[in-house]
Amino acid sequence: MYSEVMMLVSVDLISIIGELIVLSNSIRNKKDVGQPVFNTMIASLIIVTFTDLLSWFCMVVKTNFGIFVGSVAGFCNYLFPNVSWWIWLIYAYSFISLVHTRGRAKAFFFCSSFPTLLSFVCLIINFNTGIFFSYVDGVYTRGDYYWINTIFSLTYIIWFIILMVMDYRRTEDKKHKKHILYLFGFCILPVLGLLSEQIFFGMYFAPAFSFLGVLMIYINVQKERITDAEAEKEAAKAELEGEKVKVMLSQIKPHFLFNTLNIIRSLITRSPNTAVEAIDHFADYLRENMTSLENVRCVSFTEELHHVENYLYIEKLRFQDHISVEYDINCVDFLLPPLSLQILVENAVKHGISPKEENGYVKIRTTEDSDFFMVVCEDNGVGFDTDKKFSNDHVGLRNTRMRLHTMCNGELVITSTPNVGTKAVMLIPKRQK
Repeated sequence: MYSEVMMLVSVDLISIIGELIVLSNSIRNKKDVGQPVFNTMIASLIIVTFTDLLSWFCMVVKTNFGIFVGSVAGFCNYLFPNVSWWIWLIYAYSFISLVHTRGRAKAFFFCSSFPTLLSFVCLIINFNTGIFFSYVDGVYTRGDYYWINTIFSLTYIIWFIILMVMDYRRTEDKKHKKHILYLFGFCILPVLGLLSEQIFFGMYFAPAFSFLGVLMIYINVQKERITDAEAEKEAAKAELEGEKVKVMLSQIKPHFLFNTLNIIRSLITRSPNTAVEAIDHFADYLRENMTSLENVRCVSFTEELHHVENYLYIEKLRFQDHISVEYDINCVDFLLPPLSLQILVENAVKHGISPKEENGYVKIRTTEDSDFFMVVCEDNGVGFDTDKKFSNDHVGLRNTRMRLHTMCNGELVITSTPNVGTKAVMLIPKRQK
């Protein structure tokens, strides 16, 4: 008896050490590709294995305290496997499954939560009835309804099979199919452990089989998903750098340079002081455009607004009374991608006000609510049809939308009506992911 217990304790101890190693490596990755759920699943398996180890110890420590600890350990050893199955099903549904519909989510929540709650209720009843197990004089004994807990586990497996078979048939991605197959492996290994327990009473290898399943998922699913996430991040970063160059080049166009230099040239003889001021604004404008190429982070709204003011000063010299500028700044304590507001304002001037025969205006406004900072650029220009795809002239708007999403998880919402005007709103989350 003693040697058998020591053997099972050794198996549990090796499993715990292996699970702790996997958990420590998984935590260090710090990649949000299901890591928190996956780590929680490992932690629950560690509890299962540790309580199993305690229960074996208590079989040879026949004291009142040992019997009490054994009962508590047995309670955890029956409950936490179902908790682990539940977390594993959440992981499969949330991070592996491709299709999430409202009806499917409701069915998933009911099918996954109900067995766990019912198992907990049955285990509470077990303390007085011994329907699952009991400790009598330090001896563990199975109850008449021991098999019910196995039914709970089978519920998770049946739901998982339905979920993953549907996904496997739907996807054409070979890597995704491989991930599904490895999840099936995680499902099969603990079942083999449970079967060994049914066939060989007292030989409980389910924790060891569960550790092998976790190790298999970590190596063949999680690490691959982390690698893919890093590759996507690098690709997005490279795309962002390319788009930043396009934005800068779109902002400094020959016709704008020539027009500005001609304006300054005409001012030198008739208004030298204005010419000097214009040169200062133009120099600031060029410097800030060039600096934005080296800036991989968002900038303060105040800095971006200063850049816009330099640009509008030059355009006011050019268009005179044909354009008016209004500011309604209610908040400034937030960040946004460099040149993002600048592009909206330039589009308002170039594509909205400039083609218009009558005088026009550009309004710049900031406001906030509980979730977002909002930057609004509005004009009463010629407008355009937003149902049609943006032309090459609007490449700056497409780039701005992409950079908002990539750099600060923001959105760009544009509404426009021909012959009425355009309104562009940047929504910048206060709590960015």
